[in-house]
Amino acid sequence: MVRRKLFPALLEHLPKKEFSIITGARQTGKSTLLWQLEDYCKEAGFPVVFLNLENKSILSELNLSPLNLLKFLPETDR
Repeated sequence: MVRRKLFPALLEHLPKKEFSIITGARQTGKSTLLWQLEDYCKEAGFPVVFLNLENKSILSELNLSPLNLLKFLPETDR
């Protein structure tokens, strides 16, 4: 599998424990990039939380307040 050019920049950003937003046109590899990052993090022992915003209940919680994101994090990550 070919790694996306943005992959090294995302790896550098991980230790900062900040949120990253990846935007782009449809079919440009955003999901593939995140799946690669998820695999890398799991192999390295980093905790991973994956939220599918196509899930209407998750999306409605986040639309109420972005701080509701904290509800979806495991206790150890808070």
